[in-house]
Amino acid sequence: MRHLLFLGGWLAASVARAQAPTFDDHLVPPRSALALGDDQLRYRGTIRHLLLPDKAAQALVQVVVLPSFAPEYSLTIERTGPTYLLTYRLAKRSIWQASAPGAPANLGVLHGQGATVKPPSPRAARLDSAAIATRQLLLPPQLAQALVDVCSVALAQMRYPVQEPLRVDGTRLLISTVQPNIGYRSGEAFDPAAADSRLAALIQLVAGLRELAISSDQLDFQQDILLTAAQRLLIQLAAR
Repeated sequence: MRHLLFLGGWLAASVARAQAPTFDDHLVPPRSALALGDDQLRYRGTIRHLLLPDKAAQALVQVVVLPSFAPEYSLTIERTGPTYLLTYRLAKRSIWQASAPGAPANLGVLHGQGATVKPPSPRAARLDSAAIATRQLLLPPQLAQALVDVCSVALAQMRYPVQEPLRVDGTRLLISTVQPNIGYRSGEAFDPAAADSRLAALIQLVAGLRELAISSDQLDFQQDILLTAAQRLLIQLAAR
């Protein structure tokens, strides 16, 4: 009887563990080009072409946000001497809907940093620079450096997921940095993330940076909030 009770308790605990929600509180490596279908390769090539033009591809920080039901956008931080420039690029309509589904095959490739991606498809030819809205803003050096540090540390802690979750709809974030003596690094996050996690805080930081880019007033106040959030997240990341 005692053994039966023990076995029952062990089974109940095992089921509870299996049913308990699991998540990876860190960035994961980007999916290999070899694991992507033609539509996805073509889509990523179009994203790079439109949202990460040549100069932006060398930015200190690049964040590309791919929502399921809204146009894609990118945020980049570039440095020229003591000046840090935030650039926000927003597609005026969904690049995915204009490029990937049903587009003719194109066997050419465009070699980008960290991956090999197909160039824009004929269907996406109508999506040129005029289809992208751009806004730019100078960032205070302290805030810019804090954002660079957050992304750099988050990428340094990047790991493969314990298990690949089933995801249907949401927002994928592609975060990249170009670091001295290290070079180009990139990782992915998926929103929604687990509440109160470091990953959720990183996603919120990106959302706050976008709000700053599109705002026209109270910039100092928003910058102070972002700086505090970035510094807090750096402490949380360092405690891992």
